[in-house]
Amino acid sequence: MSRSRNIKPGFFTNDQLGECETLARILFAGLWCVADRAGRLEDRPKKLKVALLPFDDCDVTALLDQLEKNGLILRYKAQELALIQVLGFEKHQNPHVKEQASTLPAHGESDASPVQVACASGCSTVQARLIPSSLIPSSLIPDSLVLESANADLSAVPAHLIPKRAACPHTEIISAYHKILPELRQVRQWNEARKKFLARRWAEDEDRQTVDWWREFFGYVRKSRFLMGNVSGHDGRTFQADLEWLVRPTNFVKVIEGKYEDQGA
Repeated sequence: MSRSRNIKPGFFTNDQLGECETLARILFAGLWCVADRAGRLEDRPKKLKVALLPFDDCDVTALLDQLEKNGLILRYKAQELALIQVLGFEKHQNPHVKEQASTLPAHGESDASPVQVACASGCSTVQARLIPSSLIPSSLIPDSLVLESANADLSAVPAHLIPKRAACPHTEIISAYHKILPELRQVRQWNEARKKFLARRWAEDEDRQTVDWWREFFGYVRKSRFLMGNVSGHDGRTFQADLEWLVRPTNFVKVIEGKYEDQGA
């Protein structure tokens, strides 16, 4: 499925792209549109030809070789799949926060060990995202962690009863917040109450259990003029979000549902 992506002015003067022929440059931009949010896609030249260069008589395999030779993509195999990693994708692209997480293995991941997280009961690991939680035997989940519904609202559930497949890396997420949103109020003290808010948002959805997801979330927040404090209200005052505000349950849901998109535009 194709997706909307960004193209920056530097694309046209990139030295690495300058070493490639014109169709290879067009193909490179096209790869962004078919790659997932991690910049990965299946290495299927015939399919890419139909999707991205349908009107040109060209050898897509040769064009991909040019892009790889000039350090723009990496072609590799993992879990018996031929894959492409668009290099620098996460630096230059800001996928929508709602876009599905990548299900393709990264370069270097063990064929026998797809993305894994620890089982809450201390049992052997299970494959994250590849095995729906509904298929994990209930015998592996302590009774105290069984919720009435996999989609239950966890905001009212005590933090110690939330299944913790991976510990929330507060320090790393705060560091990403500071780096991506330096204009917003910096975190000076991250007390237990604030930790609970973030830990619950982390635990509610497996897709959120990577620091990369939070980097994308903060990038999404950055696009909102309202949340960044660039929109004045009727009284002339502005509102500016901070990390605690963003991870409070009601605010968090409104942000990811797009309530604050294009505010004041």
